[in-house]
Amino acid sequence: MADRLWTLCHGPVSFVYEASETKDNSEPTKMTTKQKNTKATTTPGRKSLVRNKRSRFGAKRGAYTMPDVVIAIGLIALLAACAGPRLSRASDARRLPAMVDNLQMMRCQIELYRLEHDGLLPGQTTMGADVTCESFVNALTEPDSDRAEPYLREIPANPFVDDDAADDITIVNCMDIESCGGGRTGWWFNAASGEFRANNSRFHSGY
Repeated sequence: MADRLWTLCHGPVSFVYEASETKDNSEPTKMTTKQKNTKATTTPGRKSLVRNKRSRFGAKRGAYTMPDVVIAIGLIALLAACAGPRLSRASDARRLPAMVDNLQMMRCQIELYRLEHDGLLPGQTTMGADVTCESFVNALTEPDSDRAEPYLREIPANPFVDDDAADDITIVNCMDIESCGGGRTGWWFNAASGEFRANNSRFHSGY
């Protein structure tokens, strides 16, 4: 009877205590497990989603389509077309002073030769005689009996002529022939009139 009374009195208490203890100990465990499972299931999914988006964006950024290539080529061609004439004009502006200086130097030396040789032009042996290119060049670049130094060390080149003919001279021996430019040599000389001009273009022959 006493045992039953003890059981009735103390049994439910211990049961309740055990249940509450079990409940108190199990709830944190269940919550912790749930949180871990939630983190384990959600975090990799987010990372993989972010990686997939990055990879997709990266693939789109790295790829070039045919219209993109055509547009890029068109822009490059447009820039080259705009910059080409400007570069050509700048190059001509640099070469023109050099051509004018060479012209003046040649004309001065031709006139000096005439003054020192009683009116004869370089290459002439008598007044009004024909002049060849070889005799003209030798008369100016080789010393003679009256001068220890030649008039010129060499014939200057026309900077507008890019090949070996830049320092070559076209010589004519007729008063009626005028320089028209556009020749294959750098310079033009009329032995009948004594005119010395540029021969690369009609425009430059007027200097």
